[in-house]
Amino acid sequence: MSSNLHDEIIVLEERWKELSEMIRLVKDKRTPSRKKPIYLKAAFLMLCSHFEGGFYGVLKGILSDINEASDYVSLPEPLVRAYVKYTLLGNQDVKGQQITKITKELLRQEVNLKIKDDFLNHSSNLTSDTVKQCCEHFSVRDINRTLYDSDFEIVFKNSFEDSDNFIKKETAYLSRMTVSFPYQINENRHELKTNENRHESESAKQSSLFTDFLESLIQNRNEAVHGGMMSDTNLTLEELENDLFKIQSLTLAEIYCFGSKIQSDYNQKCKKRE
Repeated sequence: MSSNLHDEIIVLEERWKELSEMIRLVKDKRTPSRKKPIYLKAAFLMLCSHFEGGFYGVLKGILSDINEASDYVSLPEPLVRAYVKYTLLGNQDVKGQQITKITKELLRQEVNLKIKDDFLNHSSNLTSDTVKQCCEHFSVRDINRTLYDSDFEIVFKNSFEDSDNFIKKETAYLSRMTVSFPYQINENRHELKTNENRHESESAKQSSLFTDFLESLIQNRNEAVHGGMMSDTNLTLEELENDLFKIQSLTLAEIYCFGSKIQSDYNQKCKKRE
């Protein structure tokens, strides 16, 4: 039986195939010119929807794997803290010191809990703030700086072949490495700007290219759902193809960062128990 995260990657691939089919429809010479702008706008909204669904799907898949393994030791402290704040305390106005105290006590006792996904806010629209917050729950602090100058930014070089090859290669790799839990992702496969390897002299302003992309994507999404994007010049086929590569790469970066972090924490804690 495969892991839930592995199953989510399969779902992601199906989502991306749907988008590729929409793009091919726009490219098809048999498609009437007057209909192409309509298909472009529909494809853009589908892209936003699939990105949001895929982002939360990955998080829920990882949580399900931890719960099914009944291994509380797999949980990083920020995730336990989120559980305490949103599930145990119902997101009440509680002092941070109290949340910290409960969190540390649960970790000390290694209580085997089932972590619900109610803190993921997947019922609301995805924003840059919710992306950052969810990443922090999974021990990835400041995802924008983490991905700065990383392999995942290859999709901003506007090379269709390079982007396509990277997405295919990384998807196949992560699919193989997440067949079972704990995962087998090589945490040294990509060099990231993590808190551990970031030099103090580095500028605090360093931020991934995904930062501006995500802000722009969300802004355009909001305009589209409120009747915007009526001009044919607002969206081009090339931009849509590039946007697809970017959401694919950002989602794969999410899987890599979260999956390898959960796996690393799990292995370290297991060694301490020996």
